[in-house]
Amino acid sequence: MVCSGVLRVRRARGRRCCSPPLTLTVLGDPEQWYSITNADIIAHGGAALLRRHGQSAAQLLAAQYPEHAWQPWRFSRTPAHWWQSLEQQRRYLEWLALQLGYHTMEDWYKVRLADLEAHGGGGLVANLYGSSPYALLSTVFADRFTFLPWKFHVTPTRLWDDRSVQCAYLRWLLHLTGKRALAELRWRDFKSNGGAPLLLRYDNDLTRLTLTLEPLLDQGHEVRASTEPLKTPATHTAANYWARLDHRRAFLSALAASLGFSVEDEERWYGLTVKAIVERGGGGLLARFGNSLAALLADVFPERVWHPWRFKSLPRHAYESEETLRLALDHLETTLSLRSDDDWRRVTPALLRRLRLHSLLDRAGGLAVVLQRIRGITVAAPVVPVASSN
Repeated sequence: MVCSGVLRVRRARGRRCCSPPLTLTVLGDPEQWYSITNADIIAHGGAALLRRHGQSAAQLLAAQYPEHAWQPWRFSRTPAHWWQSLEQQRRYLEWLALQLGYHTMEDWYKVRLADLEAHGGGGLVANLYGSSPYALLSTVFADRFTFLPWKFHVTPTRLWDDRSVQCAYLRWLLHLTGKRALAELRWRDFKSNGGAPLLLRYDNDLTRLTLTLEPLLDQGHEVRASTEPLKTPATHTAANYWARLDHRRAFLSALAASLGFSVEDEERWYGLTVKAIVERGGGGLLARFGNSLAALLADVFPERVWHPWRFKSLPRHAYESEETLRLALDHLETTLSLRSDDDWRRVTPALLRRLRLHSLLDRAGGLAVVLQRIRGITVAAPVVPVASSN
């Protein structure tokens, strides 16, 4: 809590109390302000000022005192959407490296989820990177270093399902141990170097692992490692990599292949989760598109018509887009063979749920409101449902 006398909100003279322009006066050490909460500001008369800055103490202080280099992650609440910027993520990690005493990229292998959570990065790694430090670091520092996922304390979910990862690990392990063939490896080599889960997939049977993977070892590319020191500030950002359409398209093509489906299979894209993309290193790419898979696919494959309501998660603010609402009405009209204005009365909530359009239209005010707004059609309450042509 903030001590009495530290927070002071002032009103300009000659103003009515119902609409005062508020300003914030900071007294004392600015470091104390990282412990401030919204409740503290409201209790001292700053509710209106807080609303003006998106209910964020960090944004409020940054606006009032721009000369101070505020670190938003140190407040009790990070400003909305702040983590969606890769530059801000990198700024945070470079600060965290100083707090943890890290001097090289190799030092990051020591980081634990608890370290991120204790230093204000819990929301970042949980919401954008599936609680995977590897996914976070390999995205933000993609231009500096290739991280090896098996060297982290916690490996990404389903890491060892990927045969290319299994082979990459074995090539790395052979190089590390100085052995020339898989037959020379022993169980302790795997256990001492993060590979016990891989061996377990083959029932701890080295012979079976060797027979399965040895023919594949010559395929793929060698993994790269480095002890390059951290650079502050960075001269490049990971965002530069995703700025190129060919890089975005290549990632999605590789993602589809790793999950066993063709890029042409639209149904599989609709069923894909944000978590699956994040776990495979695409968290930064998604952040570029507001964490919306629909927006990403529309950008990379603009030749196709994507229906935002069919994805696992409805894109944020989709219900505010007239283009999306018009597309939804066109889809209803075609799917249900609606030929007249009166036919719209037959579209029931049950039909909308079956077509996965209920959430989109409900958030936009309901089907009747959307019809009036987009088509200029006024309809009464729905009557007898029609059968889907599907």
